[in-house]
Amino acid sequence: MNNDYYPIGYVHEHHLMVKNTKYDNKNYLYIGYTDKEPLNMNFELFLDRFIVSNGSNFWEWPRLDAEKYYYYF
Repeated sequence: MNNDYYPIGYVHEHHLMVKNTKYDNKNYLYIGYTDKEPLNMNFELFLDRFIVSNGSNFWEWPRLDAEKYYYYF
């Protein structure tokens, strides 16, 4: 694994990872192992959607990333 990504969990046979960044990036969660797919969300949105979705693949839902979420709500 790359030192830019830190695994924090395991969801649907994929690693949930936080990307190490120097910038103010609100969309820091990624999923995958070798091919990392951005989830376009932070941990707060991840946990909220995980509870609401009852375990479905909520990262495939239409995107409302963390920056837009905090702008509108």
